[in-house]
Amino acid sequence: MKSWSIAITSMVLSGCLLSIGGCTSPDAGDSPAAVDALLVQRLEKFSEMEEKGTPAEELARLNYWPEALLTGEGVDKAARGLDEVAAILKATGSELGKCRHASYDPIVFAGRMASQVFEGTCEPPDGKPEQKFRVLYVWEKRGEEWKIIREMFVSGALR
Repeated sequence: MKSWSIAITSMVLSGCLLSIGGCTSPDAGDSPAAVDALLVQRLEKFSEMEEKGTPAEELARLNYWPEALLTGEGVDKAARGLDEVAAILKATGSELGKCRHASYDPIVFAGRMASQVFEGTCEPPDGKPEQKFRVLYVWEKRGEEWKIIREMFVSGALR
């Protein structure tokens, strides 16, 4: 895998998380804007936890449904399920560095499903150039939790 793909893959895996104990969400009647704000907050919280060294297995379990699928540019084989997601998180976590998320487009929201397109910007810790990527997250709400069910990414900026 190319070095830029490693950072992209790790950042892409930084899905949803509001607290170590699990995710809560707005009621089903909440607006797309409320759901969008919640999911953006979860991405930022996940990045913080990753930087603090939270184990990859825990990050995967808290952010992805068991049958999640992740694929993208530079990845030879799609990650399917929590074990494969955790393996990618573990392998790429140290390459990531500090990352920020930007969402320029509204969430697409339909009841218990939502999708978002984000721009991720990562500053690798080894002084390599900043990296940008685009990522599509597909979230599913089960009970009161939103987690990622599908994820796809490519390099480049949204704007």
